[in-house]
Amino acid sequence: MGATVSTTAFHREESDEPHKSRRSAILAKHPEIKELYGPDIRTFPVILMIIAAQVSMAVFAATALHDQPWKYFLLAYTLGGTLT
Repeated sequence: MGATVSTTAFHREESDEPHKSRRSAILAKHPEIKELYGPDIRTFPVILMIIAAQVSMAVFAATALHDQPWKYFLLAYTLGGTLT
């Protein structure tokens, strides 16, 4: 506690968009990287499983935990926060 932060530890980029210029430089050296652009269909089943788990937890919490709010909030905090 009490340590001072120096701005000399940071690197300031003078261009407007450093990501765009870096992307252009990488694509100029390695044009095959452009084939990797686009959506990844492998994430679709994972997203569906996460949605199904959250909906099933909501149904469970609404039916079984309606009289115990501390368990409801514990479930929402631990599992709901982890899944999202």
